[in-house]
Amino acid sequence: MQESNIIKQLSHLITLAVIALTSLGHPARADDWPNRSVRVIVPYAAGGISDVIGRTFADGLSTLLKKPFVVENRTGAGGIVASEAVARSAPDGYTLIVSGFPSLIGSPGINPSATLDAMNDFTHIAFLGGPPNALVVHPSFRAQNFSEFIERLKAKGGIEYATAGPGTTGNVLMEYFKLISGLPVTHVGYRGGAGALGDLISGHVEVGVISLPTASAHLRSQRLIPIAISSEVRSPELPKVPTFKELGYSGLVTTTWFSLSGPAGLPQFITDKANRAVIEMLRTKKFEEFLAREQVQVEPMTPAQVTTFVGSERDKWSPVFSLIKKVK
Repeated sequence: MQESNIIKQLSHLITLAVIALTSLGHPARADDWPNRSVRVIVPYAAGGISDVIGRTFADGLSTLLKKPFVVENRTGAGGIVASEAVARSAPDGYTLIVSGFPSLIGSPGINPSATLDAMNDFTHIAFLGGPPNALVVHPSFRAQNFSEFIERLKAKGGIEYATAGPGTTGNVLMEYFKLISGLPVTHVGYRGGAGALGDLISGHVEVGVISLPTASAHLRSQRLIPIAISSEVRSPELPKVPTFKELGYSGLVTTTWFSLSGPAGLPQFITDKANRAVIEMLRTKKFEEFLAREQVQVEPMTPAQVTTFVGSERDKWSPVFSLIKKVK
């Protein structure tokens, strides 16, 4: 009898040990995440549209989920440095990234040495949207519209253009423009939109393609001249400025969209909880005003829809990247 009790006690202790060891290999329950601060990596410098969007959504997540979501700017290689670091991090929900077209699609597509896989290296959580891009010039370039821009480009025998960095939407748009127009343009990449904007305003670089909200105030003050925008339809803020599509470049329709992502293997309950919080934010008056002010085009998406969207963007631009690489 005593031997039987000892066996039962041992069996109970073994069971408890197994449960304890098993729990160490699994993330916390949905109601336990987050139980400490979460890092949100922005792959570009402070001040640009990715930083503005990242910090705004991080603040909203901090409020809704009752733990700090702390933004960390980590620049380099058009977003690849930060993206690779996040892809290698533990899938525990405490390291996320403001990913999107520049770091997921553009930089890996243009950079022949990049090995990032937008579909297999990340868990895509929520769609954060993004603004269109504007082709702008400094007044010293002496062009007020697209036809004058083309004339000046030909007369100069080529130009340098500024963007927020390699692989950004602006970089891809202009390289594609060069490909289909045959006109000579040379990229000058920065570590974010703020740096590109500074040199454009000063006239160090006379042409640039940057996000519309980044340039907006300087377009109103006429320190920069808008030539074309990359949206499907004209911007209410710039009703006289044509879209690339209107000008005959239908392939140059896109936005600088962003998404919230984590490393591959992120538990579904974390993905779903963060996604619900982002969608809840999008429905508030505060965020509606922010989106309108920054001209961010966004629609609520489930994690599955975000993943499908990322895949469709990769497939859409892959042939373009192949052509660009071939010409280079």
